[in-house]
Amino acid sequence: MSEWTTQLSFSFRHLLKQRGMLAAALLLSTLQIALLVSANRLDNFADTWFGLLHVQMILLILLTPILFNAVWSGRVQVFESKTILYYLRRTESYFLARMLTVWLVLAGSVIVFDTGFWLLYAREADSAIWAGAVLQILLTVGYVTALSGFFSLMLRRTIYSLLPLLIYLLASLSLIEHPMFALWFSPNLTEQVTTQPEQIAARSVLMIWILLLMIVNAAWFRRRTVR
Repeated sequence: MSEWTTQLSFSFRHLLKQRGMLAAALLLSTLQIALLVSANRLDNFADTWFGLLHVQMILLILLTPILFNAVWSGRVQVFESKTILYYLRRTESYFLARMLTVWLVLAGSVIVFDTGFWLLYAREADSAIWAGAVLQILLTVGYVTALSGFFSLMLRRTIYSLLPLLIYLLASLSLIEHPMFALWFSPNLTEQVTTQPEQIAARSVLMIWILLLMIVNAAWFRRRTVR
């Protein structure tokens, strides 16, 4: 357990060193989007909330591989092999810690901001809408982070994962409507997937995809680094 906590702490500190990129990502996905959506003077809070969530998800999908690239370029450097991986019993903890850190920091920051937005403006809105949005943020960012890790191993450069994710996103917005497979949805489905129990249940299957991708990523990284 200490090896995992050490790697998570190390990854978190590494991410915090990327202050400019981290601040820009969080600003774009929270305050700026909230101001833009609120400026449209939508009819009621629910419209504003779902508009905020929809735009946030599209930005988060694009920002996740960029932020992941800040802590994992796609290649193990020589000094990392000699100073970090050499002393790890399970080298995959190095890679998994980076994915978990990006997932938790990005999703957690957006959830905290959206919760504050909800508390300030929701008034009499049903709290189930907030819970549905929190679940979708966690699932979507986790899925994109796991996919970014997979593509970074396949393409050997993390930043290259942005292209397949962009193609997947565009296909999801226009062609894929099933919550079990879509990266995100067209605007008219955003409310459904956060409020309808059957849609939420189908979307929750993403947790299985995330776990499978994490297992594949861990095995792939270990095979690449252990000789």
